[in-house]
Amino acid sequence: MKMLFLLPAATLALLAAAAPAAAYTCTVSAHGDTVTIKTDNLGTVPKTCTVTCRFAYASISCTQNIPAGARGRTVCVRPTRGKNLGALQGGQEICR
Repeated sequence: MKMLFLLPAATLALLAAAAPAAAYTCTVSAHGDTVTIKTDNLGTVPKTCTVTCRFAYASISCTQNIPAGARGRTVCVRPTRGKNLGALQGGQEICR
């Protein structure tokens, strides 16, 4: 009976270990007036990437063509217009 519980836990552990780390960053400037979104494309072909950064009070999405082999490529810099975005809650990146 215990084996039934160990197998799913072991499977989940393997899946979590195989998941790639996020290749994007969402950074609020020191003065809080802009958000910079950056990403990587370590592949061998250019990709169009959409990155969404979810903050406590707002979300920011940007789309950009990212060349092959790019590291830390700026997708966009957006003004906050004086709004407090709150803490970064997470985000998503889709590259095709």
